[in-house]
Amino acid sequence: MFETQSGTFIKKFIGHLLRVNSLSVSNDGQFIVSGADDLSIIQWDIKSGSVINIMNAVTAIDKVVISDDNTDLLSIGSGTIHLWDLKTGRNKFQFNENKDGNVTKNTAVFSNCGHFVVLTTDNNLIKV
Repeated sequence: MFETQSGTFIKKFIGHLLRVNSLSVSNDGQFIVSGADDLSIIQWDIKSGSVINIMNAVTAIDKVVISDDNTDLLSIGSGTIHLWDLKTGRNKFQFNENKDGNVTKNTAVFSNCGHFVVLTTDNNLIKV
């Protein structure tokens, strides 16, 4: 982690065994979530650098997105989206590839109200 004013390196977060593909910072600046090729998602405390939670996925993670209220997390990997509860680390929901195409890895977002997830598929669809 770098300080933006000076560019000074201030902290590193060590825990993944393979390449980290995505990071997301909570809106309150309290934690970071990272997703990696090692099938893990790690929630980190920004101040201490310590691990808050580890969520184990079944595929490498391409993208992680934290909800605006910092309670939920989307993870995308190999055409699958998981919705995680950040307080418990529990997988709440899974959306798999289907007849409408594979989920593309960089295009899932929460709606501002947090009640919907908007995503795209590899056959040019936008799904809600």
